[in-house]
Amino acid sequence: MIKKNKPKAKSTMMDFIKDNQDPLAKQTAVVQSNVHAFKYTDDYMNQVQEYNKNLINLDPMYTSIKPLHEILVRFYLHEPKRVGSLVMPFKESIPVATKSGQATYANVESDFPFALKAVVVNAPENNVLKTGDTIAVSHKATQLLVLGTGANAEIKIEQSFIHPDSGLQYPPSDLTNQHYGYALIQYYEVKAKL
Repeated sequence: MIKKNKPKAKSTMMDFIKDNQDPLAKQTAVVQSNVHAFKYTDDYMNQVQEYNKNLINLDPMYTSIKPLHEILVRFYLHEPKRVGSLVMPFKESIPVATKSGQATYANVESDFPFALKAVVVNAPENNVLKTGDTIAVSHKATQLLVLGTGANAEIKIEQSFIHPDSGLQYPPSDLTNQHYGYALIQYYEVKAKL
């Protein structure tokens, strides 16, 4: 009977990693950099209330845009709820794709807690809606879109709009930014004039 030469100890992946490299620490750092650190404080609550209060003061940069078919709106925000001394965020349900193609839903916090209420910034000339009108919109108008997968996923509003002269590629997530909260929506997504 012939014996095979077996190594005394098997090598593991850790044997090939240099002394000061820790793959878990590096992966954790990447994941942590992609986690949105939402800080729901009284300051944030005041910013949301101020945003909603000043929403009717429309920016001339956006009111000068003449949409051909869609309606340019700016959304109101859901105000966070206070439970005791905690400020609770608004959570939105979004579809999460799986490998089989079926979608499950997850409740997430996002930088875009848009309410189903908006102010018309501008509309096509033949439309019954005029600049400054307050409208109720469907859920489709505020639908979130997930770009990317895993730790690299970002949440955006599907119909969001930013002015071409803003210099931005994507809509800002900071609600104090003058370009925050705009969207071009279809007329059928308007449910009522308030």
